[in-house]
Amino acid sequence: MRDAVAEVWSRWRGQLRADLVTAVDNGELPARFDVDQALFEIVAADRFPAGSGDR
Repeated sequence: MRDAVAEVWSRWRGQLRADLVTAVDNGELPARFDVDQALFEIVAADRFPAGSGDR
């Protein structure tokens, strides 16, 4: 089960990164947009929601 969850998580993260890169390439996000930083923040927010006390 753990491997299946890790695989889904990995695919989700990869797709999110691809979507962010595409948005930059299409001009929907600024050219200097830091995709890796945004991805880090999105994943961190998902794993540690505000007020969860897990930080």
